[in-house]
Amino acid sequence: MAPWVRTRRRRRCKRWRPNFTRDFWNLLLTSFRAGNKQLVCELNLKIQKLQKIYGEPPEPAGVVKSIKAALEILGICSSNVMPPLAHPDEQLKNLVREVLKELGLIS
Repeated sequence: MAPWVRTRRRRRCKRWRPNFTRDFWNLLLTSFRAGNKQLVCELNLKIQKLQKIYGEPPEPAGVVKSIKAALEILGICSSNVMPPLAHPDEQLKNLVREVLKELGLIS
């Protein structure tokens, strides 16, 4: 490679590492390939619990609101959004907080 070409390395956040990481997905894939149906079902139920927040509130930007609320609760970023979108309300944040507690992502 030419010396003037720089490769871009991905920066990773070291302080935050939830249960839904690459290890989780690798475990799901290897369990599926090994035929461990019990473990695959348990992992699938965890994913389904996380999907509860995607339909609340039932509006086009509901998914964005839910994800922003989850990221704010986990301490990754704030819930500031640009004007066409609205900030997540407290009811949505409480729902997201309950789901994250069920999954063990927060205490």
